[in-house]
Amino acid sequence: MIHVYLDNVEYFIVQDLDKFDEVIERDESFGGIVPKFPKNIIFNESAFEYLYGKLIDEGYCRQVAIRMTNDCDGALSEIVSGHIILSDIKFDFDSCSADCPIVDDSAISFIFANKDLKVSLTETKSKDGTALSASNLANQFLLTMHNPATGVANGNFLVSADRYVYDIRDALQFLVSYITNQSVTFESDFLDNLPANRRLCICHGFDIRGSTVLTPAPEFSFNEVFSALRKLFNVGFVIIRQNGIVIFKLEKIDDLFNTTVAINLNKIPGISQKTDTAKIFASVDSGDTKAVVVDGAIHSVPLDTYLDFQKHNYIIDSVCNVSKIQNLKNDYFIIDSNIIEQLLIGVFDDNGIRVADESFDYDPFIIQYDNTGFIPPFSATKGNYVAGKFPYNEEMINKNVIFKYGYTDNPDTGKANNNIIFDREKDRIINISFEFPISDEDWQALKASPHYAISISNEKKSFTIWIRKFSRNINTSLCSCEGTTSLKYS
Repeated sequence: MIHVYLDNVEYFIVQDLDKFDEVIERDESFGGIVPKFPKNIIFNESAFEYLYGKLIDEGYCRQVAIRMTNDCDGALSEIVSGHIILSDIKFDFDSCSADCPIVDDSAISFIFANKDLKVSLTETKSKDGTALSASNLANQFLLTMHNPATGVANGNFLVSADRYVYDIRDALQFLVSYITNQSVTFESDFLDNLPANRRLCICHGFDIRGSTVLTPAPEFSFNEVFSALRKLFNVGFVIIRQNGIVIFKLEKIDDLFNTTVAINLNKIPGISQKTDTAKIFASVDSGDTKAVVVDGAIHSVPLDTYLDFQKHNYIIDSVCNVSKIQNLKNDYFIIDSNIIEQLLIGVFDDNGIRVADESFDYDPFIIQYDNTGFIPPFSATKGNYVAGKFPYNEEMINKNVIFKYGYTDNPDTGKANNNIIFDREKDRIINISFEFPISDEDWQALKASPHYAISISNEKKSFTIWIRKFSRNINTSLCSCEGTTSLKYS
């Protein structure tokens, strides 16, 4: 029997509960594995009165906790833990019904709703006004920068001084804490385990040029920072629960296809397989969309098909008859070493006088740095991808970005032939579909580790798959399952 509670009080007048599904989906548009409730619940009579009373008494910004449990022969399992936002409810006064969307308490709703909210990294309170704990604050540190032409620290700078920046991991932890009111813990093995000389920090253009004028505190949104990392480093996220704690984990995409098997499903009828052609590309666009035209008089990174930040299109050596382009262009944060260089060194005006370039003051930048020793000031990492020079951001040149997606040099020459690149064996482009009842125990295991593998089989075939979209009815336990896999796992 299904039990439904609003603010811990059970209500029995609920419509269409037999049609309610719980969904776990690998959301490609958002970049993560998320829980969803695509269908609403309709409450009547006393529940209608309670919800409408809350709206009148407390206002439309309030929310009501909803919990659903299943009592099967005395074994109680939690199906839903979430909330209803009062402003989302459609009240019907003729039928005395309240049509309610359900939001999961994993807090993905908070992140999605506030992902574009720009927040000052100097903020000390969360969105609801609660003081942020010290571990969730974004802390500045000093970064020593160098002349890319000579490698000399503060060499020939217009302003000779260390610059204030923020570590990108600290910024993300702060942003997640801020927009979820500290209800979500941020974790990232990927960012924590970056080599010392591949750490990443963020700032604005006025920070790099060393503005001595009072400048506004840097503001970023979660979506801006996450989207840049997602494209440049091929990462995603998963929302998991551990001992009652909701965790947002940002990891490399490959790690979100963990090979540990969460559940085994056997004797499945009607398994079907189809290639996902939307994931097969003819070419790749890469580069910094704000990269400047190379001027040899002031820039250390020359135009190069491969070892620069300019916009390029790379043709994939393939026999597939497709025309789709994979977009890896970085279109918000500036990463171009040449722009960083001209902010540090200056540009020449019409009279040949070196002056400050203020045109990028309010643009955000990512800078690769080295935190060896763990005591600031730290130093910006000196790249070695241009002979005799020391440019910035080697991890983000075009070659290193596209390689993170599995593309390679020509195996015969060891480098790209003009703009031709080679693809590894296609990963995770096989879609597997079936319908099958999934027990409460197995479903809870999937919710706990939705990035883990699932072993499925019948008399004719067996697969290892990962969730693409699993939609399970809470009454019948029947699950409409869409999984993804690679040929090597089928």
